Amino acid sequence: MGTAFSDLIEACLEEMSDGPHPVVGITTSAGGVAELEDTDNLKETGTNADDTRYVGWWVRVWDSATPTVENIRKIKAYTPSTGKLVPEANFTAAPGDNKAYELHQKLHPTKLKTAITDALAELRYQDILPLTLVTDGDMEDATADPPNWGAVNATETKDTTYVLFGRQSLKVTDSGSGAGNAFSDPVPVTPGEQLVVWAAVYGDQQGAKLTLYDVTNSADIETARHDEEGWGLLFFTATVPEDCYEVRVQCHTITASAATYWDHVGILKANQKVYDSPSWLSKRQNFIKVVSFPRGASLSSDEADNAYSLWAHGPQHEHVLETIFTHRGVVPLRIPLSERPTKPLFVVGKRRYPALSADADETEADAAVVKAGALAFAYRRLGGDYATEAARWAYIFNDLRRADEPPVTVHQWSCWS
Repeated sequence: MGTAFSDLIEACLEEMSDGPHPVVGITTSAGGVAELEDTDNLKETGTNADDTRYVGWWVRVWDSATPTVENIRKIKAYTPSTGKLVPEANFTAAPGDNKAYELHQKLHPTKLKTAITDALAELRYQDILPLTLVTDGDMEDATADPPNWGAVNATETKDTTYVLFGRQSLKVTDSGSGAGNAFSDPVPVTPGEQLVVWAAVYGDQQGAKLTLYDVTNSADIETARHDEEGWGLLFFTATVPEDCYEVRVQCHTITASAATYWDHVGILKANQKVYDSPSWLSKRQNFIKVVSFPRGASLSSDEADNAYSLWAHGPQHEHVLETIFTHRGVVPLRIPLSERPTKPLFVVGKRRYPALSADADETEADAAVVKAGALAFAYRRLGGDYATEAARWAYIFNDLRRADEPPVTVHQWSCWS
């Protein structure tokens, strides 16, 4: 469970507030295009009620319904006795009852949101995903109906129910025929070369079959299958047939109307030692290492073929020569292996957290770290009068991130393997 963008905004706003009065609240009536009302937090009938308290501040009102609506307006009048705020310019629509709002005194809300985005952009987390020639073979494309996968007699969608690496897997649901499969975009190959092919799939006692398919000649090359309860590794090596110039992987659910979950699918060329870095890793300083997870014992389920257990061994470090880095190249980073691949390989590297846009968007970054960084950026935007606060929060940010981010990686290159 991540932290919502709106929660980060409110956490920063509370920290920047000088006074004891609430700066976040919920409207208590529908209001109108020229007013916002909150009798729980804004209403004040005491002798010290100040009708100038919020004048000159910004109010941000949002509605997370579809379509999402955000209104940011400067406040020109405040009526304590009724708990009403009047904006300089009308809202696009009446704020509505039971809608969240914020009161920003020092910094325009858009600039505070930018400060949070800037803090996220500074942070890194460690990830491990397969090295594969299959487009979206790591299943990280955020699209629910993935564009690099097609389906026959099945539906394919990204899912978070069963996942080994990354954020999601590919769920393949058979349409009822028992012949359903999802298939990848073609991978160019050369006749006669040997391929290393694998996939990790959760079957839940539903038949899961991996097929390496000859696109050029419309024929199967090699298959693997398991019907286990849980995860299994489907793995084989195959030789590209004569006159075959494109292959693809097909992920079959062979139990009628059942679903299987494919964490990732890999193809590597046994005679190729240099590979483009995965699209999520384009900076040399963010590359950590390449590892492998050797397969375990053969599975013994009915119909099992080229199927093995997972997690029989921990990660093994695979030696890499100096990375090939081209700062402005179409392919900015390539990874040269010291040995030709014979087993599934995975890249370990540092990634940026995705930017946030809508209030309901969530980040997995540590909320305390993001808040500290955002406040450092926010106070810096306010200028010299807030230099002390900017420096204090920058110190907190740098201290917290050291414990949260992957350690600095030092590579020692050698021409000996």
